[in-house]
Amino acid sequence: MACETCKVKFSLFTRKKQCMDCLRYFCSECVIKRLDKIFNCESCNLLSRRPLIQNQIVQVRSKDLRQYLLAKKVPIEGCIEKEDLIKLLMTFANGTSNYWNTEDAENIHGSPSNQSATTNYEYNVQDLNQNRETNAATISRINFYANGRAESIHSQDEKVTKMSDTFVESIVDPVKLSDINTLSELEHLSMKQLKNLLSTNRVDYKGCIEKYELLDKAFKLWEEYKRSKTIEVDIPDADVCKICWDEPMECVFLECGHVVCCLNCGKQMSECPICKQYVVRIVRLFKA
Repeated sequence: MACETCKVKFSLFTRKKQCMDCLRYFCSECVIKRLDKIFNCESCNLLSRRPLIQNQIVQVRSKDLRQYLLAKKVPIEGCIEKEDLIKLLMTFANGTSNYWNTEDAENIHGSPSNQSATTNYEYNVQDLNQNRETNAATISRINFYANGRAESIHSQDEKVTKMSDTFVESIVDPVKLSDINTLSELEHLSMKQLKNLLSTNRVDYKGCIEKYELLDKAFKLWEEYKRSKTIEVDIPDADVCKICWDEPMECVFLECGHVVCCLNCGKQMSECPICKQYVVRIVRLFKA
């Protein structure tokens, strides 16, 4: 096992320290010891600040953001890009800032309050020993307060979970070709939605930087899809899929370059049926 930051292997002389936020292990040089004797890595020390400012966490790696959210039991399904993780973290952190700030304030300024609390506790023990009836009443009040605090914390956790699930659902917005009725609807899609649409249908968009370049490929894809659904044409045997014999051949295997099946069958092939070469990926073909 090695340090997550400097990759130094742990040994008898290099002891491992666990970050209490992301639960990963670091060496003593890569962790920060807080006033309450809790260890934090540099990333979690930045992510634990409240209120959380977006410009400060942009420099944090996606791997660190993902691990921090997983350690906090925040669902990250559907978060593909770093921007999604940042938005989810901002919603999760600042949405419950009041509760978190209370805990941080108690941890940071805990020394004087802990001393006074200990002193008060000693006096309370003496009083309880003198009067058992007062002891029972005090314990009942303490239990009532503890139960109420536990219920409030549990309700806050449920609110955070529901809020995170709602935010993840808003991030995940898959678009299918069957959902598009006109070409103008493609223009309202974001670049990420266009990329997801093209990658799902095995269209290579490498080198496309601007949105109009992605739209050009999406237009061709949608027109080919509509043509195959609206026009019933007898497919020649030379152009029909050699696996299902229902759809036309519309994809090429890489790296061998053979064209033998439709897109749906090609997604299930791990090797080329002609040359038995391993299929790295498949790319959709468009008719001229």
